[in-house]
Amino acid sequence: MNPVFQEDLEHILQADFIPWERLSGKNILVTGGTGLIGFHLICSLLYADRKLGLGIHILAPVRDREKAEWMYRKAGAEENLRFLVGSVEELPSIPGAVDYIVHGAGITDSKKMVSHPAETIWTTVQGTRTMLEVAKEKGTARMVFLSSMEVYGNQQSEKPLGEEADVCLAPGNLRDCYPISKALAESLCLSYGKEYGVAASCLRLSQTLGCLEQREKKKERKIIQEILDDIREGTDIRLLTKGESKRTYLYIRDAITAILAVLLDQGNPGIFNAANEDSYSSVYELCEMAAHEVAKDRIRVLVEGRELPQYPKTNFLNLSSAKLRQIGWKPSVPLKNMLERMLEWGDES
Repeated sequence: MNPVFQEDLEHILQADFIPWERLSGKNILVTGGTGLIGFHLICSLLYADRKLGLGIHILAPVRDREKAEWMYRKAGAEENLRFLVGSVEELPSIPGAVDYIVHGAGITDSKKMVSHPAETIWTTVQGTRTMLEVAKEKGTARMVFLSSMEVYGNQQSEKPLGEEADVCLAPGNLRDCYPISKALAESLCLSYGKEYGVAASCLRLSQTLGCLEQREKKKERKIIQEILDDIREGTDIRLLTKGESKRTYLYIRDAITAILAVLLDQGNPGIFNAANEDSYSSVYELCEMAAHEVAKDRIRVLVEGRELPQYPKTNFLNLSSAKLRQIGWKPSVPLKNMLERMLEWGDES
């Protein structure tokens, strides 16, 4: 096993605010299992099961069984993990109990959000409704919907954003189809709680950084992947935009502990931000830090300053995690170390 991955799994297991015993003998439904967050969550659950003997059973709906089996080939899943082929929009019937649900499936590619806005909305909203219907039918103890910091929209103040802050979204801007669909799905979760007694919480995740092994290299790489490649290859970082938007970040293992903290919390369901507040920086500042502190000034940052429709307009998403900290959660990895761990992961793969 990759040593960085191993260390992350052990850190998650040892987090003192996760009451693992509440998962003993439970059936857990996880969507989005072939994505970054879903994969790390399922592997963390399997790791905890092996170490603690919890008797967890995981059901993961996937569109591509072959891809899923390849991804989990080293996870030691055996009988603890079962794949269910189908889309979250039209999920086949689920036999047996479902004690907990983590719903993370959805479209995350920025270009697809612009080229397929209707599909983006439908996947999020109908997929969430499907999961809520499962939770309603099965009497699920708690569901967590993985939302996004983008729900806050076009914020022009740099004041910390709590969960009660007003969102600033524009239906006329098709790129906002993604955060609008997330906001609607959040409302759906809370509405199912009010009308049907479904205990569903929403977790607004900051931009989450981590590594995921892929069979094929993606044609469209996110900016973090490009920064890491530039550091490895010793080439200058080229920013297509001015990189003025500022946001908080979150390392993958801290995202997983946030999910588990909310999933196993026995307080009232609600909306929670998940962010490492100390990571708040602009895209340009992130690139400068990577070039100077991680690459040790071997590379530079070059700015083209274009405006591209697939990216949100310049905004400031300074998320506060005060509410999440109240239930015991805390982040563990600073921004610089996020990049260093991802580099180490790639070098060890």
